[in-house]
Parts: sequence; C-alpha cells; structure tokens
Amino acid sequence: MTNLYEQAGVSIDAGQESVNLMKESVTSTHGAAVLAELAYH
Repeated sequence: MTNLYEQAGVSIDAGQESVNLMKESVTSTHGAAVLAELAYH
C-alpha cells in the first residue's frame, strides 16, 4: 500500500530536514524570556 502522504506530494523526510536546518537559527534567538526548547511531534 502506497503512503497517502506521498500520494498527496508530501515528504515527511523533507519536512524533518527543514526542521533540522531551522533549529540552529531559531535556537540562536533564544533569550531569558524563552521557556522551552523546540518541540518535536
């Protein structure tokens, strides 16, 4: 059975890679007011 996400043109792997690429940039903006790290679902 083909993955329904893939049939719709969605790449879970590409999405995860996007998160990985953004994490360092986002984390660098954290200051004293940030209460938590990035969440992974």
